[in-house]
Order: sequence, then C-alpha cells, then structure tokens
Amino acid sequence: LEHAVIEALERNGLTHARVRGRPAVLLQSFEEQSLRTLAERLPGIPRTFLIGTPEAAARWLTTDGLREMRAFVTGVGPARALVD
Repeated sequence: LEHAVIEALERNGLTHARVRGRPAVLLQSFEEQSLRTLAERLPGIPRTFLIGTPEAAARWLTTDGLREMRAFVTGVGPARALVD
C-alpha cells in the first residue's frame, strides 16, 4: 500500500506541495513499517504514528519508544481513550 501512496503522490506532484507555507499532505498510519517506508521515500512529508491500543501505548509511549519514533515520524496521535 505504501508504494501505491508514494506513486500517487509523485504522479500528482504532491510530494513537495505546500499550502500557506506548510506541507499540503500529511500521512498517518497505525503501522510502524509503513511509516518507516514513507519516511525513507518521502522524508519531506509529515508522518503521524497513530497509537490506538493499550499494547501499542505500552510499546511506543515510553521514553525509549518515543526516542525510536523520532527516526521515522514527525508526530504521534494517541487514541483519546489512551489519553483519558
């Protein structure tokens, strides 16, 4: 799926598109590997790691997990239930 997204963005000239000085595209995923692939191929497009389960929170919403995420995402989106 990542390759289809990358191809569509490139084909439509959206990899460097901006709106009011900000990137026009923002990618979000619950999948670590998808975000790693997107970070490698489209480093200029912001990527948000969606965290939806307590298991994912236990893995990623820690000092070490957040430090690791810095290599492949630009933001974190925890589910509201995890924040409450």
